[in-house]
Amino acid sequence: MGEKLYHYTSLEKALNFILPTKKLRLSSIVRTNDPRETQDWYPSIRLTQDMNDERVNELMDELKITFNTEKKKAKLICFSQDHNDKEWGDDTNAFSLELRKGYFRFRMWANYADNHSGICLEFDKDILISSIKNELEGMGKLYSGSVTYTNYSAVQHYRATSFDSNEINTYGLTSVINKHLEESFKHIFFEKLYDWRDEAEFRILHIPKDHDEEVYVNIGNSLTNIYVGANYDNSKDMELETVKENGQYPLLDELKQIRFRNSTPFITPLVLRSNVIE
Repeated sequence: MGEKLYHYTSLEKALNFILPTKKLRLSSIVRTNDPRETQDWYPSIRLTQDMNDERVNELMDELKITFNTEKKKAKLICFSQDHNDKEWGDDTNAFSLELRKGYFRFRMWANYADNHSGICLEFDKDILISSIKNELEGMGKLYSGSVTYTNYSAVQHYRATSFDSNEINTYGLTSVINKHLEESFKHIFFEKLYDWRDEAEFRILHIPKDHDEEVYVNIGNSLTNIYVGANYDNSKDMELETVKENGQYPLLDELKQIRFRNSTPFITPLVLRSNVIE
């Protein structure tokens, strides 16, 4: 079995939009819940030529506006993934190894899946990425990879957000900024502060040529499992059973649920109310 990616969401979004259409939407980066990404950045200028104070201030204002405008064009889909770091448990302990799985991200269940009442969609990583690359080819820049968690220094941030005044005057502000975003994309788009590390995030990020258009990608050939949370109340059994039985997802395994017994989490097949004999 190949590597997996996991996308947490509400039952409403999954059953009304994602699963019927077989598509995931790439959302604007400003819709994430991390202020590092949603708020404006304040890039700086390295003065490599003579310039009066008035022109410096004008250029600083232009740089801030243009840099943030270009950065906000980015659209992305966020996933969790299995932990491979030994920090997350003993390699020889079967239970510790199970808890590294991407469907056992309890902060994700709480924050993104309606406080454990929602859903987690599991995908074959290689198939999904290959499908997205084929769909978005020629439509803009596409990046994918794991998020790095680091409490980086101000010096690191300065290096990724400072611009040479001579380059700006020679090549134009937008051109220099786009080149910079491409060269520094890991720091700008694939780093978060260490406190977020439990999410074990993997991102697919797209900077489209036409940033006003909504971007959707097909998941029909890559969905492998559907998990519902520990607080799922069987209210959507019929819709979930239809997803499983309609044959639109050839790799989809049996429906599953996260459960707890004596504070210990485990996975079990989802028992549909319609299949219970009373």
